[in-house]
Amino acid sequence: MFSCEVTDIPGLEDEVFGSKTRFFSSKKKARIQAAKAAMLHIDENQLALVDSPKKGGTGGGGGGGGKKSGKVALAEPGSTILTPVNASIHETISLICPRLGLSLPEYTYVQDERSPSLYDITAVIRRGPGQKGCRMGPLKGIYGKKKAKDMIADGVLRFLTKEAANRQVSLQTDGS
Repeated sequence: MFSCEVTDIPGLEDEVFGSKTRFFSSKKKARIQAAKAAMLHIDENQLALVDSPKKGGTGGGGGGGGKKSGKVALAEPGSTILTPVNASIHETISLICPRLGLSLPEYTYVQDERSPSLYDITAVIRRGPGQKGCRMGPLKGIYGKKKAKDMIADGVLRFLTKEAANRQVSLQTDGS
């Protein structure tokens, strides 16, 4: 039996997610549950993770250099949201959504009963309380779960680009 705790998240150094007393049948399941608890907390509180200098090369981050971030500052009309040039489409989406006051996309997969490697996928982005959310998809019959998520992410990014333009916010990649 395995357990996992997530600690030392930059900006949330005092928080502990997961539990050493809740056990799972595999390491992977324990890690997923702890990470899920952390991400739910971040999403519910619309927190931005603070970039901290990475220690020891490319294997994750150290706990140093972070500071409390609180709520994410919404992008004002006329402002620019910068995203790293080498960021994946999913990282780019996770940087843009909070700045526009939107939730991160919730992906729903439906596996084809007759062909288990084909998926239908939808994405839902929620706005603030009292506002209507946006549903994208479904994309049907996509081969492979990763490819399905990547394809719907293209639509999500197009939606975010239009949403930013409607709010008079520009999106740019940071060349550094």
